[in-house]
Amino acid sequence: MITLLVCFIVLVIPLNVLSLWMKARVNEELPDDQQLSLLSRDYSKVNRLYGEQHPDSILPSLNGYGYYLAVALMAAMILLGFTSRS
Repeated sequence: MITLLVCFIVLVIPLNVLSLWMKARVNEELPDDQQLSLLSRDYSKVNRLYGEQHPDSILPSLNGYGYYLAVALMAAMILLGFTSRS
């Protein structure tokens, strides 16, 4: 259980940093009235806009698949929590 938690934390923190960095890069190229809020959690919009601005980059795909992996790890932790013996 602890190993899954550590893997989850080690995966999610860099993904959040990557998403914030991509959002900052997107905001540099958008007009002031269309910029994204740094507190917004609309990851799919950030990935789509970044992919449109930087079509050769793999970062949007990496970010998207990373979050799927994070959800799978969270589900594994929950399942392990329900099935483990005290």
